[in-house]
Amino acid sequence: MNRLIAILFLSCFWSISGFSQENEEFESNVPKLNRHHFISNTLVNGPFTNTSFSQNLGIGFSAPIESPTVNIGGVEVTLRQTTLIYANLFFRYNQRIKDWVSFYIRLGGAARVGTDPGTLLTQGVNTMIGTRMGWKIRLFQTEKHMLSVRLGVNDIGANFINVLGYVQDVIDSVPNPNISDDISVLQGEMYLDYAYEISPIFGIQANGKVSFGDSYIPGESTTEFGIGVALDANLYPRTRVPLGLSLGLAYASLPELSLNDEQESLFYSLKLAFSGAENMLLSLDATGFRTDIGYGNQNTNFSSKVSVYSFTLNMVYFFN
Repeated sequence: MNRLIAILFLSCFWSISGFSQENEEFESNVPKLNRHHFISNTLVNGPFTNTSFSQNLGIGFSAPIESPTVNIGGVEVTLRQTTLIYANLFFRYNQRIKDWVSFYIRLGGAARVGTDPGTLLTQGVNTMIGTRMGWKIRLFQTEKHMLSVRLGVNDIGANFINVLGYVQDVIDSVPNPNISDDISVLQGEMYLDYAYEISPIFGIQANGKVSFGDSYIPGESTTEFGIGVALDANLYPRTRVPLGLSLGLAYASLPELSLNDEQESLFYSLKLAFSGAENMLLSLDATGFRTDIGYGNQNTNFSSKVSVYSFTLNMVYFFN
């Protein structure tokens, strides 16, 4: 009997201890509203002003490209199906000035290149290097809601190597043919960033964007719009399972991902994050989208969209 009482006592003690640990407040600098700690998303920025540093390193591949028949010096050349490789590297720092305002800067670049002579000929090599900076200002906050506005500028230097166009210009005896074009793009941009705590585990973030300024076509200007939404789940604060998930969807122009001009596309992403650290999120992001593919300056009467899938290693450290 005494042994049975001791077993029951220990069982009750362990149960109470486990319950207390599950409900113990999780102390962390990861942005939160009420009891939910948010998982950041590649496509949707949150409204939070926390001081943070992040690094993204990504690589992606296109689905097989259906290549057209191109005319080079009067000779019809048919290229086999092939793929493109995408790569990007970005660093971002956000400095909280006051509780309601912060300054951010992002540096980095991206590149797109073919995997064989055929795609190098028709697609060339696209690269972009740029700086994005501005201010994030919190407009209002309640226990479960937060809305902020971002006002900033985006300065991009792009280089497009057009091998096919260059070869055709040489054959056609065009004076001073260029194999590459250097383009400088400066745009002003405004975002509205929103977050809402659904429950201690689930949260939602959304944003809307308008930008205006230089186009990737020299001498022209453009105005762009975009919208995105992300649903996330953070299991660790309630269950002590160090897993976070985020599913994002955006319709926007994101040339740093597509290595294309201002064409809007539908982007979707899935993030798996390690959420057990107090001040840091480590994650693997999978992103997909469809983008237009051009073919030099050839009049091929051929239009093609290709699917692209990329994977990004992402680290975010929150200071406060």
